[in-house]
Amino acid sequence: DFPFIYVNARIDLLFMYFATVMSLVSMVQYYKLNSLSEIKNTLLEYKQPILIGYEVFNNLTLPINGMVYFDKNDISNGRGHCMACYGFRDEKQALLVVNSKGIDYGINGLAWISYDYPIDEAWRIYDMGTK
Repeated sequence: DFPFIYVNARIDLLFMYFATVMSLVSMVQYYKLNSLSEIKNTLLEYKQPILIGYEVFNNLTLPINGMVYFDKNDISNGRGHCMACYGFRDEKQALLVVNSKGIDYGINGLAWISYDYPIDEAWRIYDMGTK
């Protein structure tokens, strides 16, 4: 069931979706999501991926068994990274993301990022013709 059924989705199609949306910048609207609950509610209500920006700590680059945990002692590299989020599981306490680094990241390009990993920003991007 959504929001975590898309594990078998073709990753390249998700990237094409975002590339298409971004190429139509004048025809899309942006809505900033300000909390984890807004992210989860948006995924449930609209059933569309959202963009999430993270500060890059060392453990973001190397998921362990497909999972990224936040370690308060980890060192930031001072950069950010954006990923497509299209699900969550409260049982895992994590958001499901696909990374642009390809299928070698996490498990076939997918990773679970723990709820406590700091989110810099999150956006719902949608065509002005849709809700």
